Amino acid sequence: MIGRGSHRLRLGRFSEPGRLYLLTTVTRNRTPLFKHLCYARAVIQQLRLTATHRQCQSLAWVLMPDHLHWLITLGHCSLGELMREFKSRSSCALYRQGAEHQRIWQPGFHDRALRRDEQMRSLARYIIANPIRAGLVTRVSDYPHWDCVWLNAPRSGDKATSPVPAQHTPSPLHAPGAENRPPPYATRDAAGNATTG
Repeated sequence: MIGRGSHRLRLGRFSEPGRLYLLTTVTRNRTPLFKHLCYARAVIQQLRLTATHRQCQSLAWVLMPDHLHWLITLGHCSLGELMREFKSRSSCALYRQGAEHQRIWQPGFHDRALRRDEQMRSLARYIIANPIRAGLVTRVSDYPHWDCVWLNAPRSGDKATSPVPAQHTPSPLHAPGAENRPPPYATRDAAGNATTG
């Protein structure tokens, strides 16, 4: 739980535009808000809006019942600005969906700067496999709240169907398999099919 020592998380934090980061943020008191589909979709819409606002490029993410893992390329803002705006917008979206008007997210977040030569596809697989490790599902395709620019939704088994692009930071609209990717503001149903809403 991030609490009295959360200021220590900011010590030495450096935001470098164009750099890859793995971000993790947790709901207040680890409340499993996102087990409710309408709440999960509201947060996913806000994740997708960050790309529209050019704050970052989302490469992979998974929204767990009580936290978010998010692999990004940072745009022209700081990590603090990105997370502050995301948390604010997502909280407002949740209130509109009927969430109780209290703090949604715990203060602070965890970040890990990544080198371009790290295995991004392996890290993306690790991120989206969180629901399996948490015992929520037995296959990635059974969990609806994830996305990855390098992987299509697995239909049989959980194998990637598109290779990692050479530059490691593909445009989400031009990534291999983009024609099979869900439309903006979409999640996946239990069968792995894109759903809008």
